[in-house]
Amino acid sequence: MPTIGVSNFCMLQHTPDSRFTAYSGSWDALTRAVECNWEKRKPGYRDGVVTVPIRGDGFFTCPTILLCEDDIFEGAYVARHPGETPRKTFFVSRTNKKCVVRKPSLASHVDVVLYSRETLAENDEERTGADWDIITILGKIREDPQPMSPETLMANHFGADGGTNTHMTPEEFEASLRESFNFWQNKGLLG
Repeated sequence: MPTIGVSNFCMLQHTPDSRFTAYSGSWDALTRAVECNWEKRKPGYRDGVVTVPIRGDGFFTCPTILLCEDDIFEGAYVARHPGETPRKTFFVSRTNKKCVVRKPSLASHVDVVLYSRETLAENDEERTGADWDIITILGKIREDPQPMSPETLMANHFGADGGTNTHMTPEEFEASLRESFNFWQNKGLLG
């Protein structure tokens, strides 16, 4: 069994009040859940990245919603963590009055994304010293794989600060971008 650590990036992004997937459990419990489900891991978007499906058990909320016409978006230009170049982010700030009031719901499915020590070393990214670091948590509204957002995929592929190279051919990148676009075109994250 490889060693597993939780990155500072993950701990800063997935707090109980996060606008991303919120996590209210302990980091030790998350690590144990990943270890218990390690055999179920699936390849990620490139070599050195895997996703491990785990049970939500009421500890994860999912901010992804289906959009309604006239939903209002807000944006910000903020760094994801100290020292990183800011990025544009957009989220649903108010929902259309015709829609039912929506709020983050308990995640029906959860994927934990881990990067290998070698993958993190490529960009000299912060590491825990473990074989694999938990980078992010994806609370999902469906069991099927949920592609990363087009913005995140492009930031990784084109080498934005804090991104991890996809090593995709132009054809692979276009296929991944198409999948991402098709999934996210009628969904958004609550802010």
